[in-house]
Amino acid sequence: MTGATAFDERFDLLRESDQAGDQAIALTRQVAQAVERDFRLALNEDNGGMFVTHVAIAVQRLIDGVALDTPPAVVLAEARALSGEWAYAEKLAASLTTALGKTVPEGEIGYLTLHLARLKQEANG
Repeated sequence: MTGATAFDERFDLLRESDQAGDQAIALTRQVAQAVERDFRLALNEDNGGMFVTHVAIAVQRLIDGVALDTPPAVVLAEARALSGEWAYAEKLAASLTTALGKTVPEGEIGYLTLHLARLKQEANG
């Protein structure tokens, strides 16, 4: 994130609309920082807005005990084929599971994988 405040306005909107609370936003910031560090890219509103929104809302739903959507089987298969991104998404999911005490479902790992693949593709042109 270009500075700690790259997504502050987006996070404020998510908070104000009751789509994500402080804990979900704090965990989303940690995920975004890990992605920046490990993928060596700078997230900003243009390339990372959809990603952080998805993560924040998904984390809030986990906190609230609301079921997360499962992607269609073909989408999940496509995500699994991205082995490097899938493995990294599993690491992110494990850290969220540790923080929340709730298991991140496989479908959410698939969605994270697809977001990560998009971020890497955009960064590499």
